[in-house]
Amino acid sequence: MRKLLAATCLTPLSLTFLPALAGAETVISTAVTTPVLTSTGNDDVRISSTGSVKPTSGAAVTIDSNDSVKNEGTIQITGANNSTGILANTGLTGNITNAGTITIDESYTATDSDSDADIDGAFAQGTGRYGIHVLGGGTFTGNIVNGGNITVEGNQSAAIAIDSTLAGNISLTGGAINVLGNDSVGLKAAAVTGNVALTNGTISVQGANAVGVQLSGDIGGALVIQNTINSTGYRSTVAPADPSKLDADDLLQGGSEIFASEGVQLGIGMSQEIDSNMALRGLMWSFGAGIQDENENVIINSDATVAAIEYMNELFANAMTPEVFAWNAASNNQGINSGELSYILNSISAYRTAQDEGLEVADDIWFTPALEGPETAVVASHVMYNWLIPDAPEVNVSAAQEFLLHYTENLAPVAWNSKLYDFPAFPERVPDLDSWLDDDPFGSNPPTKLQVLKDSLDWATNIGHPGPANPAIGQIFGESIIPVMFAEAAQGNKTPAEAVADAEAQINAIFDDWRGRGLVGSG
Repeated sequence: MRKLLAATCLTPLSLTFLPALAGAETVISTAVTTPVLTSTGNDDVRISSTGSVKPTSGAAVTIDSNDSVKNEGTIQITGANNSTGILANTGLTGNITNAGTITIDESYTATDSDSDADIDGAFAQGTGRYGIHVLGGGTFTGNIVNGGNITVEGNQSAAIAIDSTLAGNISLTGGAINVLGNDSVGLKAAAVTGNVALTNGTISVQGANAVGVQLSGDIGGALVIQNTINSTGYRSTVAPADPSKLDADDLLQGGSEIFASEGVQLGIGMSQEIDSNMALRGLMWSFGAGIQDENENVIINSDATVAAIEYMNELFANAMTPEVFAWNAASNNQGINSGELSYILNSISAYRTAQDEGLEVADDIWFTPALEGPETAVVASHVMYNWLIPDAPEVNVSAAQEFLLHYTENLAPVAWNSKLYDFPAFPERVPDLDSWLDDDPFGSNPPTKLQVLKDSLDWATNIGHPGPANPAIGQIFGESIIPVMFAEAAQGNKTPAEAVADAEAQINAIFDDWRGRGLVGSG
């Protein structure tokens, strides 16, 4: 029978009465580096506040007789797999009490290997590590009490693991339990005949498939949970102070979680329209892929392009719906302003629309620089205006030149009247731009919301990157070859490699045509 008691103050219950264990006591008051067995003297073992047991491996203290162990000092093993602070064999009688510190850890520390401000690598490297472990296969009679601190670093590990039936009570009366590692648990227990009372202290478990408390058997007494329990598979559960460090992995993780928990999808289109064209080019560039190189040679068919498509496939499968294949240029704007999208790749036009229409969502819309991919962080400039003066007899070249000079001289009012949508090609012509972005004159809340755009010219580029925006690139853009390539793979119509090969054939034909006209470089 299980009872969940959620009152703020409870009178302790005990449905299991255990005889007091009497006998001699072995006290460890100094530093010990060899394992301790209760059977050595058939005595209870107490590690005093001045004592410590720190062997290099195995179990620091083992209950292999009908005796108890109490730790008031320090138990520690570092860098050893399959190691335990206090190990109890099944079929015995004894109490286990920790009022001191148990640390079963390792010297490994994860680092930021790709310099993106995110810690990379595994949470832990070792396995099979336990603070307190009662082995399975029978019944252990006694109480398990923790009021101290237990730290465990290891995969498939636990701070407290009771694999036998426990004829007794489990009490967490204080202290902190911290476990770091995949597939690990703070407290796990099979059947318990008495009470499970987690009344004070904290349990924190971090790693993939982390579990705070796992009770897999019947509880004969009361189950009381009044302490703090946290488990997460993430290194951080708060937004970063610097959004410029966000990367493609963050988008996949965060977008998938929001979609799974809130039903709000990401808004990156794979449709034959302008925003999809631009967004997917940025994704390719971040993986080190591109349509052409700086010398206008076609380079679309590469491992980097395949990797970008595979990433987008995963993003679609976990965080989007098929509507992204049929969007028009306004769809992502409308979606984020209606609260139906968590992220879009677009200019500030969607945000300004939300402001102009007085939508509450405007205050919840934020901006980030280009997300860091495996190779770089860059997006397509949205939209780049190009002015051309045809060299033809019927064209008033002087008037056209005069217009462009006038336009350039007045880039400041252009930026202002576009509500900062239009950034200047020549920033020196708009000396107040940075101050406007620091304190948005068009009502952003907070006023500093657009500060992230101050260095946008450093991470925004033309649609032909890393080469020029030539006529071939323009035709490929107009025919939406890139969105179709991504969509074919995401919908399962083609493998990523097949989609890339088909796109390459189309792109080569377009480049050959324009190169034959002398309007694309010869490579």
